[in-house]
Order: sequence, then C-alpha cells, then structure tokens
Amino acid sequence: MDISIREAQRALASNRSIRLIDVRTPEEYRQGCIAGSINVPLASISSYRGDKNVQIFVYCQGGGRASKAKQALISAGYTKVTNIGGISGWPLTRPY
Repeated sequence: MDISIREAQRALASNRSIRLIDVRTPEEYRQGCIAGSINVPLASISSYRGDKNVQIFVYCQGGGRASKAKQALISAGYTKVTNIGGISGWPLTRPY
C-alpha cells in the first residue's frame, strides 16, 4: 500500500478527478465496492484506457492485486498510480 486509508479518503474527498479502480473480479465488485469506483479486473487491466496523466487509485481485497495492477499501469505509461490497498476499513456500497 502506498498511502493510508485516511490519506486516500482525504484525497478522494478533495480531488474529484482521481480515478478509483477496483481490480477485483466482477463477482467481488458486485458484493460491495468503494463508492465512485469502476471495476477493471486485474486480468483485464492492460485493456484500461484513460488519461495517462490523471491520478489513479487502485485497490483490491487485500492489496496484492492492486500492487500488480499498479505496476502494469506504470509499465503502460500511466504516470500517477497509487495502490491504496484493500477494502477493509472502507465503507462499501453496491455498484448497481
């Protein structure tokens, strides 16, 4: 994890341009996610297309997949990627 939950929550509250990406499976995502996130499973992270200069926060269940996603995005040229770890400690919502 690159920053604490508290730091991530403050950053998301003050900067609406941050892209929040959940890299868990669609099934996991449907069970509960962080509000405002999009689901791009780790297996599909190479297909993500977005502004390469926008701040991106990635997360998963425990932080491991988010770490791999961060490295894949950096390798693809994204310049501001932060692993915010796992979802424990976050208030969750249903995506649909």
